[in-house]
Amino acid sequence: MRFIWRDLGLGIRDLVARAASRVIFVSPYITESALGDLVRSLPGGVRLCVFTRWDPYDIAFGAADTRILELVLQHGGILRLHPRLHAKLYVIDDEFALIGSANLTDKALGFSQGPNVELLLELRPVPNAAWVFLHFLEESSIEASEEIRREVESEAVKLRALCAGVRLSCASSSPDKVDWFPKLRQPSRLFAYYRSPNQGSRDERNSALKDLFEICVPDGLGESEFREHVRQFLFSLPYVAELDLFLHNSRRFGEVTDWLRKRRPDLPHRELQRIAQTLIRWLLYFAPDRYYLAQPRYTEVIGRRGCE
Repeated sequence: MRFIWRDLGLGIRDLVARAASRVIFVSPYITESALGDLVRSLPGGVRLCVFTRWDPYDIAFGAADTRILELVLQHGGILRLHPRLHAKLYVIDDEFALIGSANLTDKALGFSQGPNVELLLELRPVPNAAWVFLHFLEESSIEASEEIRREVESEAVKLRALCAGVRLSCASSSPDKVDWFPKLRQPSRLFAYYRSPNQGSRDERNSALKDLFEICVPDGLGESEFREHVRQFLFSLPYVAELDLFLHNSRRFGEVTDWLRKRRPDLPHRELQRIAQTLIRWLLYFAPDRYYLAQPRYTEVIGRRGCE
């Protein structure tokens, strides 16, 4: 057992060149150039198996690359996808494995200037636990295909356009739809994602980007302009206008949930509760001059100011 932290890419490339039977790469982030550097020296007849994940956000901003599919197929290999993959593992034949922090990218393996500081642990022989893990990974992953690649690339294009301020569509062009409700549970975070989408947890980021896509915020707004734009968008939605009338009298949280059920009877109760809570938060944040929240006797009550 030994630690490796210098010239990771060169070391792995040398091991690949001496492989006799099979090479397995496991990494959530793989770039075409880094993978190409490693498999260029792959001897003929050596089996290649690659495990990764294709998240549209990762593809959109260059952390991963769908072009690796063509590269793997050119070498007679197989590419498999697992949406929750985070492990990094390199296996050469059945002799040894490298496990650690390094993704299969130029920055991680030292193929580019200003490389990351990474660490790999060499294990000889390959422990049984690693084979158990690889078996689990194979059983729980799916084989990459051109169809999946096209779908992921299409979503990545939309994300790039959104983050560049390009208005691909505008929800306000059909304001009568009731199939969109705010998804980001903390509306105070929305402006931060508008300014810099590369942050936060994956779930929160996806919720924020979906909301920004629907709201169609123009590029280059300051925070006050941004909040006013979102406010106007909300009040352009007929169901929000109806809710505003409903809140002329203060309402308990359960009453707002029941009000939503009449408009979306197809949704389960818990989902309606989540929507109601998020919508209330948005109204309080983007229109604090119009709405208030009180908590008499351990229950939330929302209403319009001046109508108490």
